[in-house]
Amino acid sequence: MISRSRAPCVHASAAVQQLPKLQQGRHAPVANDIAYGVVQFSNPQGARIELLSHGGITGYMPRDYNPNASFVRMDMGSQREQQQQHRNSRVLSRWQHTQAGMRDPRDSEDAVVLPRGHSRAFKIVAAPPGRPPLLSAVDYDKAIILKRMHQLMEMSQQDHQTFTARVIGYNPGGLILTLLGYGQAFMPLSCIALRGKGRAAMKMQWTSESIERHLLGQAMEVAVTAVSFEKETVVVSERAARELHAKRVLVAGHMLEGTVKAVVRRGVVVQLTAVSHEALLPSERISQQIVPEPHVQGSFTPGERIVSLLLKPEERQLRLSTLELEQQPGDMLSSELRAKRFQAMERYVVG
Repeated sequence: MISRSRAPCVHASAAVQQLPKLQQGRHAPVANDIAYGVVQFSNPQGARIELLSHGGITGYMPRDYNPNASFVRMDMGSQREQQQQHRNSRVLSRWQHTQAGMRDPRDSEDAVVLPRGHSRAFKIVAAPPGRPPLLSAVDYDKAIILKRMHQLMEMSQQDHQTFTARVIGYNPGGLILTLLGYGQAFMPLSCIALRGKGRAAMKMQWTSESIERHLLGQAMEVAVTAVSFEKETVVVSERAARELHAKRVLVAGHMLEGTVKAVVRRGVVVQLTAVSHEALLPSERISQQIVPEPHVQGSFTPGERIVSLLLKPEERQLRLSTLELEQQPGDMLSSELRAKRFQAMERYVVG
């Protein structure tokens, strides 16, 4: 269940719950086992499954336990691919739709019907004595999704990776997103990044009208910050993703691109392109040749493209350097030679 409380933007639980292993060679089904079976018969009301991993006994899957359609699309191939892609553009499982306040496709004609002969894994929900075991495909799919989401969270934490998500809805606490096309996530309003770059960036007061106007249907780069197996929730953050992206880009020695924002006494203020940060190109780092202050004022114009090396990031201000890019001392003092050197360095730009 998705919480509407203010969830943490960057902290994530370290607990990992492993999926149950596939049970093999056991004829007596046990609740919470993972079984492998083949569909013998199916209709919109449910399916009869032969459990190959449990000696061929027959189990039953009601329509309420139909699979997550995005996983069915990946398993079943091109025959139903276009139809399932259309369904996947909406959120597809009951546990996801309930949190977003959306209609569950299994409560309508959109319910997935597994074709005869289709094989896959199921979770045994119940195994009453003398009766066929009750099976669930969606519970197995939920566990797979959550495990994959946890892997994405570890990638965000360890490798500073971010991922693409699309806004599909909202509630009073935040945004509902589909992450990488197959799993749903929640983003608290406090985790939406500032809009704009540099000092012009501003924090918006998000209302239903502004969300629909600016965010609904839009793709966002996010970091996975929390995954709860117990509550079946995934929390993501755009702000955390911006911070992780900056950590990947703002490394001493990286070649960065930007535009001249202003020329000041100490040098040139550059708005970086890859991140929403400003940096200073000090006068003494422009060229191997000594640069008089008036010459700096006349050599650079606002909006001009700059390619430069990032020096060791400091606590308060990023500092750049272009003197290493010169073939001859003084190249950076000529706008024409400077542009040629920047063009030659494009292939090394990070971000």
